[in-house]
Amino acid sequence: MDEDTCKGVLQSYSRSVVILQLLFSSHKSDLLFPQGIGKGPVVTWILGSPQDFLLYVTAGHGIAEAHQAEEMCSSGEIIVSKAVFSTLETVRAKTFTTTELLDGFVKISDYSSLSSEEPHPERSKLFEECLDEHITVSKIFLIPSLRDLQTEEELSYISELTMVTILFISLKNIDVEEPQILDKTFDIVLACAKLQGGILNKMLLFDKGCTYLIVFGLPGQKHADDAARSLLCANDIVNRHDEIQLEASVGVATGTCYCGIVGHPQRQEYTVIGNRVNLAARIMVKYQEEPIVLDSTTYHLSRQSLGDACFYQLPGKKMKGIESAGRIYAYRIRSQKVPVAESSVFVLEPSLSAEGEDSKGKLVTCLKSMLDEEERSKIQSTSLLPVILVEGPSNSGKSYYTYFAVIEAEKMGYK
Repeated sequence: MDEDTCKGVLQSYSRSVVILQLLFSSHKSDLLFPQGIGKGPVVTWILGSPQDFLLYVTAGHGIAEAHQAEEMCSSGEIIVSKAVFSTLETVRAKTFTTTELLDGFVKISDYSSLSSEEPHPERSKLFEECLDEHITVSKIFLIPSLRDLQTEEELSYISELTMVTILFISLKNIDVEEPQILDKTFDIVLACAKLQGGILNKMLLFDKGCTYLIVFGLPGQKHADDAARSLLCANDIVNRHDEIQLEASVGVATGTCYCGIVGHPQRQEYTVIGNRVNLAARIMVKYQEEPIVLDSTTYHLSRQSLGDACFYQLPGKKMKGIESAGRIYAYRIRSQKVPVAESSVFVLEPSLSAEGEDSKGKLVTCLKSMLDEEERSKIQSTSLLPVILVEGPSNSGKSYYTYFAVIEAEKMGYK
């Protein structure tokens, strides 16, 4: 094993330990977070176009290992891959307190006798020697909200708590080391976000797919209908990836988040932080059987623009780190049918005379099925509520049919 590899592994582990020590001493356990460390070859690309947005991305076995390790962590833990632990044993002569986990991963709980190294002096020198032409080129990698900022004072104004809609997009089972595929999917996501007024903020690559983060409602990029725009964007992304035989799943959530600059002065980034960000990511993973899933806030903010026919409620699921997710919905375009139990819905067209009597008969049938325990169980197993909806244009007889249903229900013993 070469010296640079050993040094890199030890530095990564040392940094992780120092981060936990500093957070614990300053904030007790409030800000502790899981850390995974992997080791292996990686490849890098620059995706996008200079006219719109460029993104520097990396992928490879080392990142996949780190991601798998992090998924196994709880807050305040460090888990390393088998290859990383083997290197650490070589360097530190087995002075660790460890717990062996599945697939060779190891949890390390001995944080003593480690010290932090100062940043390499040449790094600060590189920042100081940056010319205007370097800064101009670097702005291509910034999101639109940041490109025109000139002073530190302006930079402080860009950070705030604000209402945003978050989209997490997951593309599974694609070759993340194939640049042509990544470039194509990146262009699709960027174009769909730009069309609806959203901002592509991040792209994360793992061994079996990639994840995008799009934000609607950032400072300077707000629209009154951002929630509806986000779902139209999600629908376009799903459809366009379907055209190239790639499956996309999208999680959408809306709420107040911190939108702004985070990080060390030498490694700052603009990001979005909040429980709605976590929720969007979790529902994307938990409800992968549905192409587009959303939280109740997004549903209520977009239903008027998109129509109730585009949504249906999904059964609740337990999610890591989410105490109360609220109601979760699926979004489907109008041309698609909502799967429901056959006995739970009857379409009652506005009608008169003899045809009207047929509609009354359908209402009575609905009421009778709701009294039947077996039928009620079928309805509730689809996550629906046993409700009769009478719908129609103005002056079509909705009030009459509703009154008729109430009278018939009383006769059957409804309360």
